[in-house]
Amino acid sequence: MIKITLTELVQKHCKLTQQWAVVIYPSSDDHSFSDMQGAVPFLDLNNDLQAMADGLMIVLCDSEMEHDRVFNSIVGDDGPTKLNKYNGPYKAYAWTCGPDGEILTENT
Repeated sequence: MIKITLTELVQKHCKLTQQWAVVIYPSSDDHSFSDMQGAVPFLDLNNDLQAMADGLMIVLCDSEMEHDRVFNSIVGDDGPTKLNKYNGPYKAYAWTCGPDGEILTENT
């Protein structure tokens, strides 16, 4: 038996594929989709319903620049970002992982 956490799985994937990842927890509890999309502007009502229902989305990025753009567009407890001035009630927790499998940052 092997037990592995989501964090370990993302770290292993990033290291094996040399990709960057942004892990987001877009819970829809008591929030409208427009508020969710305000904090996470790339959420799509047609394509991301399962991620919203699961309360989890892993965005795999092909470059550091794409990773930075994705992460910096998400509004968490730290409040509005350089790329997203949304200041409403919804906040999405996110953390990132680099291509070496190391956890880089989180937005809270």
